[in-house]
Amino acid sequence: MAPPSPLPTPPPVLQPGAPAELAPNIAGMLCYPLSIISGLIFLSLRPYSQHKFVRFHAYQSVYFFFGLLVINLVLRIFSIILPSTIESLLFLGLRLTALGGSAWMMYQAYLGIQFRLPYIGELAENQANKP
Repeated sequence: MAPPSPLPTPPPVLQPGAPAELAPNIAGMLCYPLSIISGLIFLSLRPYSQHKFVRFHAYQSVYFFFGLLVINLVLRIFSIILPSTIESLLFLGLRLTALGGSAWMMYQAYLGIQFRLPYIGELAENQANKP
């Protein structure tokens, strides 16, 4: 007769009030889905605002979506003189840039890569390195 198999170890139980922190790559990835809002949230949360990787992605998220907002406002002003087909294509391109850019940056952050966008990445890195 075979000896009885050992009982499986139960998963650890979190104590009430114990902080449950996200891994830096997950926190960096979550800086992008809600545009400026999620970046600002991670800049204000205490454990994540101290981590350079998370701060970089939070600042890059804020700058990226602020830049898209400015471009959107400029396109709205010029839409008065643009034909409707060109206007539609420009706004479609802007939406695809926002969607594709945020998806790409989320993927890079998940992999643990500090992918720097042109111009914006340099600004984000400078801000992330400040104490």
